Amino acid sequence: MCGSCDNDDVWITRERDRFLNNEYSKPIWFDDGFDDVLGAFIRPDTDNHFVHVSVNNPSMLAYTENSTKGHADRQTPIKVGRYLNRFTKGLTEDRIREVVESHNACFDTGELEVATTSKDIVQVYLNGPNSCMSHDISHFSSSEHPTTVYGSGDLGIAYIGGLAKPRGRALVYLKKKVYSTIYGDVARLKSILDKSGYKPDNGADFEGAKVKKISCKHNPDYYVMPYFDNDYGVAYTEDKEHFIMSHSSDYCAQYTHGLHDECGWYCGWCEEMQNEGDDCVYTENAGDVCWSCYENCFFTCEECDEVTHNDEYRTVFYFHTQTITTTDIDPKTKQLITRTERVRHERGVCSYCTDNVHFCESCEEHFDECTNNGEDDMYRCEDCHTEHEAEVEAGKHNQELEQEQNNNAQQ
Repeated sequence: MCGSCDNDDVWITRERDRFLNNEYSKPIWFDDGFDDVLGAFIRPDTDNHFVHVSVNNPSMLAYTENSTKGHADRQTPIKVGRYLNRFTKGLTEDRIREVVESHNACFDTGELEVATTSKDIVQVYLNGPNSCMSHDISHFSSSEHPTTVYGSGDLGIAYIGGLAKPRGRALVYLKKKVYSTIYGDVARLKSILDKSGYKPDNGADFEGAKVKKISCKHNPDYYVMPYFDNDYGVAYTEDKEHFIMSHSSDYCAQYTHGLHDECGWYCGWCEEMQNEGDDCVYTENAGDVCWSCYENCFFTCEECDEVTHNDEYRTVFYFHTQTITTTDIDPKTKQLITRTERVRHERGVCSYCTDNVHFCESCEEHFDECTNNGEDDMYRCEDCHTEHEAEVEAGKHNQELEQEQNNNAQQ
C-alpha cells in the first residue's frame, strides 16, 4: 500500500468513527422509505463523502469533498436539495422536494422537550436511543428501572421526537442548565440545547444534583442506581433523605446492573472488590488485577515489560563472564589473586517473546545465544555446544585409535 493510501486510511477511519460515536447523525434517507434515494447516488463519487447532518446547522448537510479536505478535517456545508441534485441520478424534482421536507420535519429546531417525572424519564429511556440504561426492568438487578432516580426535581431528560419514539436524549441539570452525554440524534438535540442556553458538562457541573434514594425491594442492602457518565458517584445529603451526584462519593455509580456499589474497583482476576487507592497492575487479558493476584498468578516479562499470566512464563538463560577476587595472595606481586569465571544467569520472558531468543535443541532450554553446528544443523547453547564438540573430538580420537589398531593387526 502506498503512503497516500495509508494517509487516506487515517481520515477515513476518523470520519467512520464519528458515526459510531454518534458525533455525526445520518441523513434522513437512511430511515425506512428512502431505498430509492439510497440507490440513486452516483458511485464511487460519493463513497467517501461521509455526508451527515451538519453539526453547526442541522437544517443542512455537511460532507468531505475530497481527500485534501479529508486530511485537513474540513467538511463542506450544503443544502439537502442541492446535494441530492449534484450527486444522485434519476430522482425527480418532486421526490427531492419530499426528501427535503422530511429532513426539515425531522431536524427542525423546535422547542426543547424535557421529561422530569420518573415515569416520563423511564419512558424516554425505554422508547429512545439504545444504551446500557435503555433496557427494560428484566435486564437489571434492581426492583425498579435504574433511571427512576432521576425524577428528583433537580434533573431531567432532554429529548426530541416525542415520548413514543425519542430520537435523541441527554441528562440535564435544570438549575444549572447543563447537559451530559447526548445519545441518538446528536446534531439536532445539541442544536436545540445550545439554542435553549444549555452548556455541556465540563466534568463537574453535575456536582450536587439531587438523586432519589430508593432501596431495592428484593435486596434492601442495595440502592437502585443507574450508570452515570463522566465518573460521577453519589453522596448522602445532610439529612440522608436523598443522594447527590458527586466525585467525592459514598457509593459508586459506574455499573450497569442497576444497583449501587461500594467505592473502589474490582480485580479482573479474582473478581473481588478492592479499596480505592489499593495497588493494582494492568494486564492485557484481565485488565486491572490486585497486587495479591499479580504476585501469585502473573509476572512482568523482562523482554517486553508486559504483565502476563504465569502459564506463559518461559526461562531464558545467558552467560556472563565476571572477575572474582580471591583471598589468596600472589607470592610475586603480593596482590590478591583474581580469576575470571563464567556464570550462567536466567531471566523470565513471556512465551510471545521467545521468538526473539534461541532454543537449544540439546537441553531444550531457551538462551540469548546459540551456536549452529553445520554437521548436524542443530542449535546448541554454549555448554551443550562445548560438550558436543568434546564428544565429536573424542569420537574422532577413538576412530583414529581403532584405525591404528587395525593397521597394526594387518602388519
